[in-house]
Amino acid sequence: MKKHNILIVEDNKDHLYFIKKALSDKMYNLHCISSGTEAYNYLLNPKIKPDLVLLDNHLPGMTGLEILKKIGAKKKDYGFVFLTIDKSIEIVVEAMNLGVMDFIVKTPNLQYELSQKIKKIYKTHKEKAESLGTEANFKSIMESSADSICAVDTHFNLTSLNQSFKDSFIKSYNIEFKKGDNIFNKNFPRHVLDFWKVKYNKALLGESLIFEFSPKYKGKLLHFEIRLNPITIRNTVVGVSYISRNITDRKKIENELSTKNQLLSKHMNNTPLAAIYIDIHSIVKEWNKAAEKIFGYTEQEALGKNIIDLVVPKSIKGKIKSVCKAIKSGGGNDTNQNINITKQGKTILCNWYNTLITNQNKEPIGVASLVEDITERKFYEEKIRQSDAILNKINSIVLVINNKGDVTYASKGVKLLLGFEPREVLGNGWWEKTFTDSDLALKRRKSALEHFFDNKTFSIDTSRRQLKTKQGNYKWFEWTLSKGIGNTYIAIGLDITKRHDKDSQYKAIIKTANDAIVLVNHKGTIIDWNRAATKIFGYTKKEILGKPVSLLIPKKYIGLHQKAFGKSNKRKTAQKKDRRAEGLRKNGQLFPIELSLNTWQSANKMIFCAFIKDVTEKRQLEQNFIHAFIDAQEVEKQSFGEDLHDGISQILSAESMYIDVLIKLNKQSKGKIHEYLDKIKTLNLSAINEARSIAHGLMSKQLKENGLLKALEHICDDYNNTKNIIFNYSSKNIKEVEISKEIKTNLFRITQEISTNTIRHSGATKAEVRLSKINNNQLKLVVKDNGVGIDFDKMKRENKGAGFKNIERRVKLLNGKIDIKTAPNKGTFFTITIPL
Repeated sequence: MKKHNILIVEDNKDHLYFIKKALSDKMYNLHCISSGTEAYNYLLNPKIKPDLVLLDNHLPGMTGLEILKKIGAKKKDYGFVFLTIDKSIEIVVEAMNLGVMDFIVKTPNLQYELSQKIKKIYKTHKEKAESLGTEANFKSIMESSADSICAVDTHFNLTSLNQSFKDSFIKSYNIEFKKGDNIFNKNFPRHVLDFWKVKYNKALLGESLIFEFSPKYKGKLLHFEIRLNPITIRNTVVGVSYISRNITDRKKIENELSTKNQLLSKHMNNTPLAAIYIDIHSIVKEWNKAAEKIFGYTEQEALGKNIIDLVVPKSIKGKIKSVCKAIKSGGGNDTNQNINITKQGKTILCNWYNTLITNQNKEPIGVASLVEDITERKFYEEKIRQSDAILNKINSIVLVINNKGDVTYASKGVKLLLGFEPREVLGNGWWEKTFTDSDLALKRRKSALEHFFDNKTFSIDTSRRQLKTKQGNYKWFEWTLSKGIGNTYIAIGLDITKRHDKDSQYKAIIKTANDAIVLVNHKGTIIDWNRAATKIFGYTKKEILGKPVSLLIPKKYIGLHQKAFGKSNKRKTAQKKDRRAEGLRKNGQLFPIELSLNTWQSANKMIFCAFIKDVTEKRQLEQNFIHAFIDAQEVEKQSFGEDLHDGISQILSAESMYIDVLIKLNKQSKGKIHEYLDKIKTLNLSAINEARSIAHGLMSKQLKENGLLKALEHICDDYNNTKNIIFNYSSKNIKEVEISKEIKTNLFRITQEISTNTIRHSGATKAEVRLSKINNNQLKLVVKDNGVGIDFDKMKRENKGAGFKNIERRVKLLNGKIDIKTAPNKGTFFTITIPL
């Protein structure tokens, strides 16, 4: 056995004696020195390596504390045990701070205590040596671990850390750590520092902590499991160990699993089927809300109970036990129909859908069952069977349809009228076989379900449908639909193929008619509408049916319509009326119509049928005729004016020349010849001027050469020079380029006509012609005089007024309006507005 080398530094011979006696064991080699200085020099020798130094404090040359202070930084491969005669706390603390392993007080029991102390110290040394090996292994594991590991002392300085720890903080906070760094002296966010200080302080108080920490890295949320444990030496906490494990992927899986479990749990609780799980001994382990509803037992009442004792009647328990045994052995049916009993003692009929559950070794561990209470359904099926004999005698089709859209009953009328056996149309067969298009069948089925089961109110409904027979022909049926027993509805179909053919012919006539046909009931609601009506008014049939007929009538006629409609309803006799009116399109446009209105009585209520023709084109033809008429007038006036100018004016001019010659030849003559020749010449000149004036007016020369504004001014100037009436002319805010040729021509002729009538018939001394632009989109012509006024009644009696008709015709052509104000001896005021 290897001996331990012990250096004893003691100057007191008595104490040295007891020390040697205590260490007389053969396992120790003892070397004694009595001087402090000598001991210090001895220990400086690199060849000297005692395992243990027993050091007295009171020594000659140097005290024990002085030796510790000087030797401490140079050599620490051996341990010191401090020997002191007094147990001064100051000396003990100072010695411990200088690295002393232990201290011994010199007492009469020194021999015994020293032996025990030395053995304990060597045992501690051995354990420390072993721990050094263990620590090396721990460091190797720590460095290779994916977990972030570190340890800090009580001042939060790192005493150890692995690479994973360094990497995690570089990634998360861009902060680097090395051994000796204070973990809280780094540039962490304030809330992070506060959080971790609380945790570390708890660990320093001796508490082991396990918690999760979820920081964000590059916008991604990470999850870590953190373990903080106090590091204890001799029952004293000297630091904290930190282990961090990235559990982000695990957390994601846990969340997904939790979500799926929640969905499964929600589904199990919300499903209308009872969900029951029993173990291999038929003990209930799971019991959902639907099971509570069907069987009456709460989950607390059912769990732990035998399923057979719970819901199976005594009379068939033996049979059901056999069924259960067969299912657990893997040889039973997956689906069974059983009689069951509820908590209240009510007998019910249920369908059981069973699934055998096995473990990893494929050994049965239980059975999962879905249970459907079919008692009510069976009851109604029986009722239907009881009614079948009666329904099959009806020469119609009778169907019962459930809230899933499946046909659960079909009468024999299906065979008689369509050729299908009733069983062929059960379930989805009705929709697949009797409809020509699968999409249409799906649409009809969905529509029926929405109408009869999604609506809160349920009313009897009637509709017409075309169905395909088994032979491939088509028949029309009128269906009456009503609520059946339970959650079903009943459809009764009557064959109306012949009646429908007649109706189709009638509808085809209405549909293809060129005139709009609108049917209105006694309430003023539109009940039918053909294609021509859609074309004329712009509303589709779907848009207009059920809407008031007032939508088609201009606002200005609504009052008259309501009054006439009320009278027609009271009369309650068939009648027919034809009239001209205006209609209102969907886009708000007014248009002319010719209306033929027929009324008749049906079921003691009046029905109104309006035949409506859009006469826009007809009115346009009338406008075209007016155009042509006025154009012809213009051409005729132009031609007549040219003839008058070029023909009669030239003749009169030649005649004037000859008169001049005669006057010259008869200059010397006396008497009346010369006087009459002068009069003839004067009259001749007047005739020439008048002919030229008329010709220019007819040809509208000024209008062609100078435009409307100058032409109107010329009319007034010409009358001022030739007539005994003063015409004042003005124009305002008008540019010649803004006025079309058609407007120029017609306004020129209108002004000519009014001013000519003013000169001939009014007896006026003053007249005014004003042309202006209003609202940036209208021309306003005003012609007024101070004459005797116009007697329109007299004009009608004497069959005059062609000029006024011509004026009205031209105004209408321009889509304008004319207003005439006149009174005896107060003049006449024409106001004409024309859209630009």
